[in-house]
Amino acid sequence: MSSHVHASHFWLNEGWTTYMERVLQQILHGPAERGFSYVIGNKALRNDLERFAERPKYQRLVIDFEPGEDPDEAYSSVPYEKGANLLLHLGMPPSCVIFARKSSHTYARI
Repeated sequence: MSSHVHASHFWLNEGWTTYMERVLQQILHGPAERGFSYVIGNKALRNDLERFAERPKYQRLVIDFEPGEDPDEAYSSVPYEKGANLLLHLGMPPSCVIFARKSSHTYARI
């Protein structure tokens, strides 16, 4: 439903997807399921933040990669969890819900 042009914005895909997955968990299984998923994600995020303590650049939501730098070096739960938490705390505006519905209907036919 979303995409990025540059690896620095990987969180756009993964944060959005993680957020929407948790919204669906709440719809299908209730708020406790969604909340528990955030608890598990928070643990993974804390572990990765600790793992990258010596490389704080990789703790950021948006990483400014140098030319030739391998984005796989930064792979972690950070873009998933920080992205999902950003969307959670901003609250999803109604226009995003409408966009998500229209996109899912459009791409379901492809």
